[in-house]
Amino acid sequence: MFGLLCVPYEVLANIVGNIDFDDVFNLALTCKGLKFLIEEESNCKSIVQSKIKFSKEALAAMSAGCDNARALRRAAKRHNAFATVNPFTVATIGFCDAYIYNKGVLCYTLDDRVRVLDLYNSGDHEIVISIPVLLTQALCDIQDNSRGTFQILYYADRIISCLYTTSGPDSTAWLIAFSIRNRTVLVAEELDSTEKIFVRHNREFLYFGTNSDVGTDENMKWIIRGFTFKTRKWFEEKIRLPDMVGSEIGSTVCFEFHEKYFYALSNQTSFEVEEKDWTSFYHCIRFPLDSPCKDLEEKTRNEDMWRRQHHEGPIDHGWTFLRLDTDESTGKLQIVESRKEWYQGASKSQRTYYITPIVFPELKHDDSKYSLDEASSSAILDASSAA
Repeated sequence: MFGLLCVPYEVLANIVGNIDFDDVFNLALTCKGLKFLIEEESNCKSIVQSKIKFSKEALAAMSAGCDNARALRRAAKRHNAFATVNPFTVATIGFCDAYIYNKGVLCYTLDDRVRVLDLYNSGDHEIVISIPVLLTQALCDIQDNSRGTFQILYYADRIISCLYTTSGPDSTAWLIAFSIRNRTVLVAEELDSTEKIFVRHNREFLYFGTNSDVGTDENMKWIIRGFTFKTRKWFEEKIRLPDMVGSEIGSTVCFEFHEKYFYALSNQTSFEVEEKDWTSFYHCIRFPLDSPCKDLEEKTRNEDMWRRQHHEGPIDHGWTFLRLDTDESTGKLQIVESRKEWYQGASKSQRTYYITPIVFPELKHDDSKYSLDEASSSAILDASSAA
């Protein structure tokens, strides 16, 4: 009887190369004869580096120069856990007052301590930072304002950004960023507003934004500031987003770093409570991290970023989840949105995840400048020929 076990290895390799990552893993589980696809290091390296090259598992295996088989199986388990909403491991880590989980690292506060635990790499040792010591280091006059609230906002690249607000009638809010590697304070900035505050950073830049800029239509708009760790200075120009509709981060808007750009995304069209447009679009803006200015902003076009039409059915907006994520196979940024909807007017609701690529208009050459340069080049060539 003809089967996959009877075909030449080259044919099997061609089949594996033309199906996606999850199908390769499931194919290997069908029989013992195909189990080598997820056990032999050379095969696993080829699969991992071609199909999920930009996943955490693949990047870790590439950095280590080995463990591709383990990376493949771990990624497959993660995919299956998300698809079936059935985690393959459940554990009680500890107790806390508040926490954030980002990039595989858990940061939580308990009493007057910040605790950091690398869960992705199965870390068994916590980094513990004293909040009073941190505040004393960041703010010289902390003794006069010893009571307040402390909130972790973001973690990435072994840097934690947090918000400290003093108590009392004349309360003051501070944005503090510190390195857990050498316990040094990188940023300590007094804030004018903390309305809907968010922070995003990497090892080179930090950006924070608030929904506190009053527009000409009297609606609140997003305003963003940037900081470079290299020079320890704030960028002079503030970025205002007057056309970015939405104020609920993770539901109607989201912000993210990707490669060398800052991205802002909205799934809303109008500031009105009841939208009149029957077709909605995603709206995305990006600008370079090292040069935040209006002239370098790029915006998507509606015709490239279709979202949905209202006749598809009602949506419970309270269950909408919006984020920007990296495609594990291409490395490109994409939109991931979850909606609770009654599709086509069905009597029963369903949760559906939609993935949409981000498409920016291609940059066009300045025709007048191009023509001038071309004419100058032709003149030089003519002069050379005459000589």
